[in-house]
Amino acid sequence: MKRNNSFAILQQPRYLLVIFAAQLLYILLRSSSLPLNTGPQTFAAIAIPAAAALFFAVLWIASLPKIPLPLAALWRKRPMALRGRAANMTALLALLLWGVFSTSVIIDSAAGSSYHADALGYLHLSALDVLHGVNPYTDSSIIWRAALIWPKMGSTPLQRGAFASCSLCFPSQNQVDSLMRVEALNPLARGPEWDPRTGHNYPAGSFLLAAPLVWAGLPSIAMLDILATFVIIGFVVQKAPAGSKITVLVASMAMASTFFTEFDALALVFILAAWQWITKTKTSAALVGIGCAVKQLAWFFAPFYLIYTWKRYGMRQTAIRAGWIAVFFLLPNLPFILLSPQAWLQSMFVPMSDPMFPVGIGFVSLSIGRALPLFAPAVYSILEFSAWGGLMVYQLLRRGYRNDGLIVALIPIFFARRALITYISLLPLFALWMITAQQKEAQQQQPAHSAPSFLHESAAYAIQPE
Repeated sequence: MKRNNSFAILQQPRYLLVIFAAQLLYILLRSSSLPLNTGPQTFAAIAIPAAAALFFAVLWIASLPKIPLPLAALWRKRPMALRGRAANMTALLALLLWGVFSTSVIIDSAAGSSYHADALGYLHLSALDVLHGVNPYTDSSIIWRAALIWPKMGSTPLQRGAFASCSLCFPSQNQVDSLMRVEALNPLARGPEWDPRTGHNYPAGSFLLAAPLVWAGLPSIAMLDILATFVIIGFVVQKAPAGSKITVLVASMAMASTFFTEFDALALVFILAAWQWITKTKTSAALVGIGCAVKQLAWFFAPFYLIYTWKRYGMRQTAIRAGWIAVFFLLPNLPFILLSPQAWLQSMFVPMSDPMFPVGIGFVSLSIGRALPLFAPAVYSILEFSAWGGLMVYQLLRRGYRNDGLIVALIPIFFARRALITYISLLPLFALWMITAQQKEAQQQQPAHSAPSFLHESAAYAIQPE
């Protein structure tokens, strides 16, 4: 008979690899708040980007349709203490404890009216502008209004004016908050330390999705990101094979509960949904377009989506999908483009054009911790886009097709000058979705009397043409 053990999923090395990657991400989250530019820093400057690189490598290995033979051999030799139901229960307990520890972020985001990320406050006020008939892309007051309404929200200072003395001399939070408040209360005192365009540097879909919540009078739009994350978890659980859904749900909740900070899930939920319904031409492509209309982060996935569809369905099908992506990206943005094309275009590229302080858990950490000199912004842009282009070429030239574009699309962020951890926080869930999708297809193709080998997985675990 076929085994139907809800805990068996944790015996598979690929699932444990994803859990390990999620734990790495959690460590990176905690360490990223440490001031690398003060005190002993060489170890942290090297360890943080090394852990980030290991995070990407582990997720990519976990997503492979076949477990690499060295890893399979190592897994076969694992101690008895790591086998069986007792070990699985221990792993589940660890995940649950981690989830309980980090769910305070969810409660804080859902119940509180104070934002802890400036992007959410800016979206809230942009949505309010739309409701009052104001074009947010020409509103230069958003960041100042947000600072007065949500003083604990923080802001994104630039290396100019009072903060121009040193590119690695990060101003303290107290310095930023006090100067921001002074300038918010006194328009004549406002200097170059902030760019008003930062208040509307996202595509229009972001604040249009928030507008119904603002119209309803809700004090916070953070619930949108939480809802989007739960939808992503729903996709993962739906793909899980029968008998494993509860375990996948627990693991997914624990992985996701730490990262409700901005609104990345609100964009990426559409990207995962596009892969979920990849066989539906218009629906799938429209979802990619909507994701790209919410946040620039989704733009990284679009080329990999088109490469995947080209290799799976051909050039004509890909051209049709590219057209639908463009249509659904333009639908929410076109009114604002027509109203003020220059303001809209400049806002989209503020994150790249403004002299923001370097920050993140990638290659730039070596410079922040002074293990390497800080390079010119153009160097990081070249590295980032070279990695992006190189990965696209790899996807194009390799044999067959797989949906690992969901993971490799964000690897270039490792080389960005601002490699924020929130950008990659949902990748463990994406990897879990890929694995559950592959396992479910393999389970459906396998005879009922046999059980799959998780050490030497057959080609059935790869995504096959429909």
